Amino acid sequence: MGQQIDQDLEHLRLLKWGYYVIAALTAFGCLIPLVVLGMMAAVASGSLPAQQVAPFPSQIFGLVLVTIAAFILILGGGTAGLSFYVARCLETRRHRVLCVVVACLCCLQIPWGTILGVFTIIVLERPSVRALFEG
Repeated sequence: MGQQIDQDLEHLRLLKWGYYVIAALTAFGCLIPLVVLGMMAAVASGSLPAQQVAPFPSQIFGLVLVTIAAFILILGGGTAGLSFYVARCLETRRHRVLCVVVACLCCLQIPWGTILGVFTIIVLERPSVRALFEG
């Protein structure tokens, strides 16, 4: 039984580092919408001249892109924050249900998030790991 606990602790440690990496990659990926958000905010405010080729004003187009970039930024930041928090929960072996829910959400980040999410679900559903989280 001691060998199984050691193996479970090692798997939880590896999953913890996986979530730290996913959180960092997601946060880094949020820099792209942040740049777009800045550029389109300049277009929407009219401080950056835009060529008028569309039948509607460039400020409206900039405002639409600002809204989309802000949504992606908030979504990515929330995902990065949740991934970081799950890594901390795996380290302290708390909030197993939250870890499973975030693992399911992480499966939407193809391909690395899917791999990490599936392995997290497999590990957290073991009875020995459940006992670690409860005790």
